[in-house]
Amino acid sequence: MSMCMIVADGESKRGEGIELLQVIESLAYHKSNEKVAILFDFMVKNNRDCASSLLLVHRGLARMCVAKGNLLHDGVMRAQPLSGREMVSREQVLCELYRDHITAQNGSHERRMGFRKRRDCYRLDDEFHWVDVAAPGNVSARTCIEENETVGFPPFSAFETSGLPAHATSWFRVELDIEGLTYDYLVKRHLHFWVDGPDRVLKQIVEEDLPLRGYLRPGANDFLRTRVHGQILRPLAYDVVIFRPGVPEVDVDTVCAPVTGDVYSATIENTLLDNRVHFYVTRSPEFWIDVAYAMGL
Repeated sequence: MSMCMIVADGESKRGEGIELLQVIESLAYHKSNEKVAILFDFMVKNNRDCASSLLLVHRGLARMCVAKGNLLHDGVMRAQPLSGREMVSREQVLCELYRDHITAQNGSHERRMGFRKRRDCYRLDDEFHWVDVAAPGNVSARTCIEENETVGFPPFSAFETSGLPAHATSWFRVELDIEGLTYDYLVKRHLHFWVDGPDRVLKQIVEEDLPLRGYLRPGANDFLRTRVHGQILRPLAYDVVIFRPGVPEVDVDTVCAPVTGDVYSATIENTLLDNRVHFYVTRSPEFWIDVAYAMGL
């Protein structure tokens, strides 16, 4: 079942004046602990005259917080070349994977950070896109639909991130954990589970989750209708990184295969990363990647 975040305009302006330039979703599946630990890196350009916010929606009961670091900041400030050590952190793997995408330039007052986006699914842009705000802590998050620990598996969880400054490009990361009954429903009970694009996730919430479990969260239908429908931001580029054994959050390997023709396996330049990640890129909000735990493990 689906693992993806729906991103919507928190100001209910139907996305006018705001662009979701890049999303990087990196997933770590731990079979023994029955948990999926997910990092989402976002690059957002706010062309409005005022600060803006985003709504983040995920199926089931998810725990989310704004991370203390992010890919751009870590890649510039404390990236270390990846060694051949057996166990490294997720952050180290991501920094090495995106090393050619990240740069920095010393300005008169502060250090500018830049990210080289993809021209298409095969090539990078020649120029870097400069990010105005990338320091951890530049955004804050709050739960914007009532949580209830006894709910078990509600139709969805929703969070609001605020603090995206006007006329600026921001980069931030959120951490999301899936476990308990939500893990059981989305992962454990299936031989194959998957990472889906946001349009597919919304369809599953509307057609499966709300009819079956909408009663567990009063007001969920109204929230989706008034705050999400018509407000969804579709990313210009979406990367999916699935970690393999070699990071603490993963205990067994996974087998992955794109199902839709709009997902492409990305080139991994560093041979030290070959067996550490599955790496896919897409521009479609309807992508579908099939995932399964490796047999016999």
